[in-house]
Amino acid sequence: MAPTVAPHPPSGIETVWVVDPAELSAPEQTLGATLQGLVASGRAVIWMVDPGMDALLLAGLEAEGVEMRDVDSVWQLVAEFRDQLQGAVLYDLGEDSINVATSLCGPMQVVAVDTSLLAAAEDAGLPILADVRGYDEVQAFEEYGDLFASSSGSGILIEQGESKNAHLRDFAVARRAFALYGVDRENHARIVTALGPDLTVYGWGGDEYAWVHQVSSEGGAGIPADWSRNLSVMQRMPATLPERPHAQVEAARKGERIIAFVMSDGDNIQWMGGQFATSEGFWASPHRGEFDMTWGNGAAAC
Repeated sequence: MAPTVAPHPPSGIETVWVVDPAELSAPEQTLGATLQGLVASGRAVIWMVDPGMDALLLAGLEAEGVEMRDVDSVWQLVAEFRDQLQGAVLYDLGEDSINVATSLCGPMQVVAVDTSLLAAAEDAGLPILADVRGYDEVQAFEEYGDLFASSSGSGILIEQGESKNAHLRDFAVARRAFALYGVDRENHARIVTALGPDLTVYGWGGDEYAWVHQVSSEGGAGIPADWSRNLSVMQRMPATLPERPHAQVEAARKGERIIAFVMSDGDNIQWMGGQFATSEGFWASPHRGEFDMTWGNGAAAC
């Protein structure tokens, strides 16, 4: 008998503004992602569509009665959510200042605006509350660190490369987390210490061994998520886990060997939130269910 699954409780979301990021320029994607993080706790949210799990999650929301609305431009979103914004922070795309701007968006209730969008932002009635062009993350923490200190911080650090302008930034904003990348070990450790114990670091640090070693030595835990979208909204969507089957496994007989097949999740949270569920090479395989198999985090050896 298949395990029973309790019905999913409602998400509390009433409207989803659906955005195709491919229709936006890179600076518009960043603006949209930071706006998404700011409004993610409300009844109306923004969703940046990627192939894979997105279609399943949106279908689930629609089945709950959530209204889906297509977006024509990022400025349509700015107008829709203007009353939730204090203004904007100015940065330069591809520079360290994109992480500085991302960090400030949550605490200051602003969106990140690249220099190329300055005139459009002013036309939209967004005052520039901070200009962080030329800032790096260490300089920014010196000036704004009190916004993220352990007494007021989120318990989260975002480690995201400047070239990834539209991924994970919504989550950083929603959690009011500090974002950095490529910071030297001494300053990295100093920032982590200021942010408090047992820090969870979302993103990626480049080299797997070096990054995990550094985060672990500083007392934190690393979660690869640098290609994730929509975590700001996903984090509030309740999920009900099915009851695990309790089948009795026969003990191995003399001379037998038991082989366990374990499917690693590849890129962890970002893969699970991406195409893992819909790819026929993984969870959506037509052969799923033909033999016993499990999957888990990280690599496994048998």
